[in-house]
Amino acid sequence: MKLGKADLDQLGTEIKKTTGIAKAAFIKEVIDALKSEPETIDLPEMYFDGSQYYRSRNGGYDAINRGDAFLELGFLGFSSIGEDGGISPREEALHRIQVNSRIHFAGAICGRPVGMHKEGETMVLATSGPNIIEGISGDASPMVKFVADLLGRGGDEFAIIQLQTFSGWLKHFRSALRNHDRHQPGQTLALVGGVNCGKSLFQQLITVMMGGRGTDASLYLLGDSNFNKELWGAEHLFLDDDKLGENGRESHAVRDRLKKLTVA
Repeated sequence: MKLGKADLDQLGTEIKKTTGIAKAAFIKEVIDALKSEPETIDLPEMYFDGSQYYRSRNGGYDAINRGDAFLELGFLGFSSIGEDGGISPREEALHRIQVNSRIHFAGAICGRPVGMHKEGETMVLATSGPNIIEGISGDASPMVKFVADLLGRGGDEFAIIQLQTFSGWLKHFRSALRNHDRHQPGQTLALVGGVNCGKSLFQQLITVMMGGRGTDASLYLLGDSNFNKELWGAEHLFLDDDKLGENGRESHAVRDRLKKLTVA
């Protein structure tokens, strides 16, 4: 129920009769309490990128429009009725989010856990993150055997060296994933072998080891597209050999763009 000026004045008169408290002092206390009421409600963790709002949900963030953000604040107790027709507590809360929780970009960002990150002067919100599998004690021999066999154990004199190199490469990657605030440039891994030898399965396993987010970077790496937004949401970028042609143009494009990804 909203108290109007007449209601407040009448209530003040009755309070003075029964308690002796001055009407003016009572009315001032009530008005001050009403003005400060929204401050007792904590703002939700919500961000604004100039177009959409992002609220914390299920370990990540989902995008909502202004109407949904307004509704969210209402469920938290922010009133939509302003004093004397002025700005409502709900509108004031939404404005504070726009000013104090303004971000430049929101989305899945490779190598970044869920949450706020500052890149230079740019504020970015990672709405999802990699699922890093924690190591536990157990029998790793099935995986070791699969990788060792794939890399030529028993038939290639360099198989053990290749297994050690891959293990070091994977360890370096997981170290970079865990320490996202430390720049740790890595290298591109190339798998060369015959058809149906297990390369594609190995790629799928690598995606899981790298946090579960992989994407086919063929269009970008082959020079067929300069758009690369989708690449920023995955830690594992891969290119299957069936996308490569035989005229050499594709190989040159892959070489040049791999250099940009890993060095420049």
